[in-house]
Amino acid sequence: MKNITILFVILISFSLHIVSQTLSDIDPETGLQCEKLTITVTGENTNFIQGTTILWLNLNGEEINAKNVNVTNSTIASGDFFFNPDHEVGYYDVHSRSGWTSAMKQDGFFLGQTTNPPGIVNSEPGSAHKGETVTLTITGINTHFDAVGVENDAWLTSNNGGFFNDPEINVIDSTHIEASFYLATHKPTGEYTLFVSNLLDGVMSLENALQVTNTPMGEIAYVDPNLAYKGDDLTLTVIGKHTFFLQGNTDFKLIKSETDYIFPYFSMVVDDTTLVGSFNFDNSCDPGVYDVQVNSYSGLVFILEDGFELLNSTFYPNLISLAPDITHQGKRVVIHITSENTNYDQEGNLPSVTLTNEYEELYGTNIVVIDSNNIKVDFVFSYSNLTGYSDLKVDSPLEGVLTIENAFRLMESVPNASIINIDPQSAYAGNLQTINVSGENIVFMQGTSNLSLSKGNLSITPVTQEIISDTIISGEFDLLSTFPSGKYDVNVDNGYAWPSLKSIEGFNLKLFDFIDENNSNSLAKVSPIPSNGFLIVNRNKSVDDILHLYVYSSKGLLVFDCLLEKGIQEKQIDLSSLPKGAYLLRLDNGAKEETIRIVIQ
Repeated sequence: MKNITILFVILISFSLHIVSQTLSDIDPETGLQCEKLTITVTGENTNFIQGTTILWLNLNGEEINAKNVNVTNSTIASGDFFFNPDHEVGYYDVHSRSGWTSAMKQDGFFLGQTTNPPGIVNSEPGSAHKGETVTLTITGINTHFDAVGVENDAWLTSNNGGFFNDPEINVIDSTHIEASFYLATHKPTGEYTLFVSNLLDGVMSLENALQVTNTPMGEIAYVDPNLAYKGDDLTLTVIGKHTFFLQGNTDFKLIKSETDYIFPYFSMVVDDTTLVGSFNFDNSCDPGVYDVQVNSYSGLVFILEDGFELLNSTFYPNLISLAPDITHQGKRVVIHITSENTNYDQEGNLPSVTLTNEYEELYGTNIVVIDSNNIKVDFVFSYSNLTGYSDLKVDSPLEGVLTIENAFRLMESVPNASIINIDPQSAYAGNLQTINVSGENIVFMQGTSNLSLSKGNLSITPVTQEIISDTIISGEFDLLSTFPSGKYDVNVDNGYAWPSLKSIEGFNLKLFDFIDENNSNSLAKVSPIPSNGFLIVNRNKSVDDILHLYVYSSKGLLVFDCLLEKGIQEKQIDLSSLPKGAYLLRLDNGAKEETIRIVIQ
């Protein structure tokens, strides 16, 4: 029972707390229709919160909500109010709400009637056809079209159910706007009332503002230009009358017969009555008189009979020669093609070049335009390409396809491809070694040619590989110390279209030749062994040559190198930075090589 009593007391206190929240002051307390006012309210025991608090006015159930409410503190908040003639004149209750708590001041704000009511006085034009986009220039009086924070809307309605909305609106000044409506063809004809609305002016109307009539029969008025020559690349402009061209819904072409027509390679609708298209009148186009036909996907077709004429050019483009005009399989050839009356150096007119032999088509690469009539192009002929004569075809946007039949001859490869050089021809095991292989009568191809070394059943492929040129392929090999020494075959696999090449025992893999460090016949004496990392190298032979010193890890990796110059008998080398362990010291004077085992403790 005691708990129920406590709860009852709490509820009574909470109820009293809610009732005690009131609005004590409204500033300003009056306003007029067609005004924008910032009204500030002051509360008692309120808890205004930014982003949560809302303000509104109420008269006989009609509410006017504030825009952009700003909270100063828990008892002061303000909001922007837009008043228009559609709002009733009289005393409004002022309300606020913050979350689930609210406050109110009865008859706290008085809205007075404007002495200068807004309205629509004129709209031009007064008539338009269905299927058109009409732009109405609307004139108001005492209107606020350009006021800050005001968005204008407009629509058209008729007594027989016609309705046009969502116009594109352009604000000119406070009393003038433009509204562009698309008058869809399925809407009814007749007189339409214009409505315009915004927050300050309310809803205004102008009866019988627009007479909508049926669309008259459309036609093509003219084409500009209406004459061209073969070889021309130009843009035609089609001007219509009572048409409603729509982008994405309209195209056009030139028609000479049911099977002879020319399409533009680019077309665009400019407006309801203007359409442009770019044409390339190449050699495939027949001269003569053409109809101009515009098609709409809605089913309308406009035709201007004999509206365009194409004349023969006095300068026909033509291929004259190519050089060389013969080669063997297995060759890369740069062919120089000469033509006349062509425009290969014009922007956007880069040609493509093809050699065709029966079913086989070879495409040229690396096309270089020298001038308007001369180009160079690369062709690579594999051993699988058909021998015999090929037709030359040069295709360009302006000239179309130009052809010389039996222009080029491909012969069988003579002599056969082969490897002619390997560099280097030997290396020591335990090293990363780059090997360059040169071929003859071959074209090494990226992604097709693959280099390898082989000895018996052992095959070594490179870690990385690179095509240096048509006849040089290079590979970096990891020659492990576990690989057997001796002669290795050098192989280049060139795929199915090229012969595979092999140089028998073309590469020699050598192991280090160890000698005793105290051998008097050696190139130098090395001490102490083992050492703490500081070694003395003392020549046993003449000091008249340069002695190269190379230090390798136990895995065959070069970790240090230096020179013992001419005239120097003895030199100390510092290997103290190397990890403790066994190493190989190779001595090389150009005529002789020796290897000594050393240990760093």
